[in-house]
Amino acid sequence: MGLYPITPKYKVQGPEGSKQEMTVKFTGGMRSFFDIPVGNVYDDKIAGPKKRIEEVNSYFRKEIAEKHKDLVKGK
Repeated sequence: MGLYPITPKYKVQGPEGSKQEMTVKFTGGMRSFFDIPVGNVYDDKIAGPKKRIEEVNSYFRKEIAEKHKDLVKGK
């Protein structure tokens, strides 16, 4: 059972010594996921270029799709 709500309206709180308050203490006082700054972890330099997409597709065709065909054929 999760303790942290999925909306910013609610915060984790409970009586002293409860699982809720122990969790808040364990996380350094965080009462909501919405209390912390959130940033973008997507890096266009790594994942964005068309070349990278082509590399991933090529790898998929070579290492996954072809081997799957061989398995289906019984090789």
